[in-house]
Amino acid sequence: MGWVIDMKYIDAHCHLQFDAYDEDREQIIEEMREKGIHGIVVGVDLESSKKAIELAKKHEHLYATVGMHPCYTDKGEFTDEYKTLAEDENVVAIGECGLDFFRQEDSRLQREVFIKQVELACSLDKALMIHSRPSKGTQDAYKEVIETLSTYKKEHGEKLRGNIHFFVGGNEERQRFSDLGFTVSVTGVITFTDDYNPMVTAAEHHMLLGETDSPYVAPKPHRGERNSALNVVHVYKKIAGLWGIDEDEARETLNSNTKRIFGI
Repeated sequence: MGWVIDMKYIDAHCHLQFDAYDEDREQIIEEMREKGIHGIVVGVDLESSKKAIELAKKHEHLYATVGMHPCYTDKGEFTDEYKTLAEDENVVAIGECGLDFFRQEDSRLQREVFIKQVELACSLDKALMIHSRPSKGTQDAYKEVIETLSTYKKEHGEKLRGNIHFFVGGNEERQRFSDLGFTVSVTGVITFTDDYNPMVTAAEHHMLLGETDSPYVAPKPHRGERNSALNVVHVYKKIAGLWGIDEDEARETLNSNTKRIFGI
């Protein structure tokens, strides 16, 4: 295992275990190590969760999550095997889990599986990595996730925590998540559209994270290419600019936020 000299950046949400990296995964991971880039490798089903743990065990600058993505709920059951995996010391969160109303999958099944993962996170005292995607032109999925989390917050208090990844909601939703102790994270999308500038600018600095969601949505100057965790530097830089602060200060804040939420 290589020695990580520094932690300069943390990609709060990436998928290094996906097939898109089969040709050069170890090369990317080594370059991340050299550049001080840590990454949370996020599971979307049982197999990808296992692979995430394998990578985290092998590389000290990687961490894993275990979960079932809402768009995978019709491809298998959320079994006790997830719980066994989630107990691993390299697992920092449950998910990605949540509600996705954009693609119109079985919302009833999504809700059932989401609740199981919320309860698992609380029982293991681990964070949640939440995927929430509203139907077009609405904030419906965010509103329902907020309602669900509010219910469990009353019972579990500080044990219920986590991050809303690839956040595309507005300031109202962001603030409601913040009130529940949940950060939101933004991707490279903020480097090529101004749509989310008001939300990022208004965000409490201690409640925002940076991520790539790689291999998807590569930021400028890499649009159209396969994304990787190496590009989280562009997300951090854009956030610093929107906040009007020095890049080093933004980096320290974003890293601190990610470590706090996920217990890294």
